[in-house]
Amino acid sequence: MYKRQVRTELAKLGSDLVVAALPADRLLAAPTLRAQFEAVEANLVLGNPDLLNRESADILVAAMTLPNVLRQMCIRDRPRRRSHRHWFLPPPIAGAKLAL
Repeated sequence: MYKRQVRTELAKLGSDLVVAALPADRLLAAPTLRAQFEAVEANLVLGNPDLLNRESADILVAAMTLPNVLRQMCIRDRPRRRSHRHWFLPPPIAGAKLAL
C-alpha cells in the first residue's frame, strides 16, 4: 500500500523526475576521522590532514600501550589455551587518538 502511495505522488511531479534509493550501508552513516577528532578536540600531530576525511566505521578504546593494543587486535580467537590462538593481519587503521 505504501509503495502505491509513493508512486502516485511521484507521478504528480512529472515524468522527467529521476528517483533513486540508496541501500542502508554502515559506511554511509560512519563519521569521518575529522568529525571524531573535532568531537574530542584532538590535534593532528603527524600524518596527512587530507586523510582525516576518511570514514571510520569502528572505534576502539583501550587502556594499554599502543604495541599491546595492536597485538590484541591481531588475535582473532582467544581460546583458553594460549597455543591455540590464531593470528591474522590487523584491520586497516585510519588513525589513532592518544591521550596522556
